[in-house]
Amino acid sequence: MKTNKIYLVAAGVFLALIIAGCGGGGGSSSAPALTTISGTVSAPSGIALGRQAGREAEATGLVAKAGASVDVYLIDDTGTKSGSSIATGAANSSGVFSITLPANVSAAGNLVVSAGSGVNLMRSFVTGSSVNINPLTELVVAKVAENAQPLSSFTTTELANILAQVETDALDVNLSGAGTINDAKTALYTAAIKANLDRMILIGSGNSQVDGYYVGTDTNTSDTCNITPDYTPAPDSFFVTVVNNSITINHWESQFTGTYNSSTGAFSVSGTTNYISTDELNRTCTANIPSSWNGTLANGVISGTWQFTASAPAGQGCLLPANGCAQSGTMSLTKTNYVALSAPALTTPANNATGVSANASLAWNAVAGASGYEVQAIPASFGGGATPYALTLSAPSASFNPSSFSTPLTAATVYQWKVRAFHGEDPISSYSNSYCTNCSQWSETRTFTTQ
Repeated sequence: MKTNKIYLVAAGVFLALIIAGCGGGGGSSSAPALTTISGTVSAPSGIALGRQAGREAEATGLVAKAGASVDVYLIDDTGTKSGSSIATGAANSSGVFSITLPANVSAAGNLVVSAGSGVNLMRSFVTGSSVNINPLTELVVAKVAENAQPLSSFTTTELANILAQVETDALDVNLSGAGTINDAKTALYTAAIKANLDRMILIGSGNSQVDGYYVGTDTNTSDTCNITPDYTPAPDSFFVTVVNNSITINHWESQFTGTYNSSTGAFSVSGTTNYISTDELNRTCTANIPSSWNGTLANGVISGTWQFTASAPAGQGCLLPANGCAQSGTMSLTKTNYVALSAPALTTPANNATGVSANASLAWNAVAGASGYEVQAIPASFGGGATPYALTLSAPSASFNPSSFSTPLTAATVYQWKVRAFHGEDPISSYSNSYCTNCSQWSETRTFTTQ
């Protein structure tokens, strides 16, 4: 149940806090008052927004902008500035700003900090005292506003999680050639970034047109690809949106649309699935696989058939046969609740610990709503390919003994380990946030050395 939504309302010279409750996902308690907010203004180097400060911001071709003017204000449900500015300031020579706020201003779903204007406008939701301003934050503000739902539908935690997912999905996107912030937003709003952003906005808004989150299994009935163990039976999940006679399914990192009969529940969806595999020589194969799903969606159950067809790209270490192959089968998925999950906080061993037993327990703080956890421990010298030490825990235990790995950890070896929580589906067959429909962000990555 979404409760205690924080929403700021301008009334003359006042800022009044309104706590509004409504149906939907997880909520948060009232936000504490903020005294200052600070962060970095960054944009593609070719955009005239202050002076270039000469340092990279994240891995997206952005540079910090020195001297950029910064403005704090409220927006309405369309994203338009509402009332006068609450506070103003400017970034320093390193592109960093720090602004003192008036008394009784709290983080809120309609409070933003901005830099630039027009086609170079960048805004960021103020969800806490640390707030960066860049094309990614502007994309989130713009798309949340375009959702046509009241901003009060979103908690500050939901908005922060949406931005965190966009930042994760955008790590490999280079924006250095963007001529305007609008160009940068267009470049960002593709593939997994678009699919996950749209999905999380729909979840957060409580949009009544969203049918829900479905989890179940696929059974393989026909296979000429000879990779049946990967798929029989396989956990699967959909995030489904139904609008009139149109249906959209987010599956893995791809988004598919098709037709839906609201009277019978029959649907037909097709598109292209991204397939990634690694052979015994650690060569990675990426293939685009035409895919289709046909069945019914009624009374909280999806049932029907699926089919994948594929051929291997030339010159890669693909497990797919070069002359093409096909898989097909049946599916059965049941509607379940989407649960917003926090990233686990690792506890032991301490970061950079040495002399750790190969069987010493790895531990973290339990995450509310988790069905289980995925644990990865990877040698620091690992050169790529399938993750050698990865396991999911079906019970929500907040600790793990590495002896449960199929291959024991070795002595005198440096390992990097991390954990993420999941609800419903078991994500062990994929190692990307894009592929897990109801997973938390990964925890921090820690290092330890076995004795």
